[in-house]
Amino acid sequence: MYLKIDTTSNENVIEILDEKFQITDKHEKTMARNESEIMLSWIDEIVGEKLHSIRGIVVCIGPGSYTGVRVGVTIANSMAFSLNIPILGYKIGECINFIGLKEGSFGAPAIPYYEREPLITKPKARL
Repeated sequence: MYLKIDTTSNENVIEILDEKFQITDKHEKTMARNESEIMLSWIDEIVGEKLHSIRGIVVCIGPGSYTGVRVGVTIANSMAFSLNIPILGYKIGECINFIGLKEGSFGAPAIPYYEREPLITKPKARL
């Protein structure tokens, strides 16, 4: 099985793909601001004991929410590295070429694509 992660918007999507890359299970969850810390536990609920059955990870690298992209790509890279499985990053609107997932072990990590510089400013003073 393969795991597909898309956290580019507040509507996060986790899909389980079979050996032919067909969707066998799909989970969607709207995550409010600052809820990214529950992402790993949500993936654990979905994958559970089948964690070591994952043969590869597909992750949407953007564009999208700065934090959402960062969280999804970091989780995908960490899982791929720790399980020693291949990872494939794709941009929204791109056709996904799954051939690379069938070969070898973990290679280059997925790199987030933000489309523009992030709008990061100093935190506002709290009253």
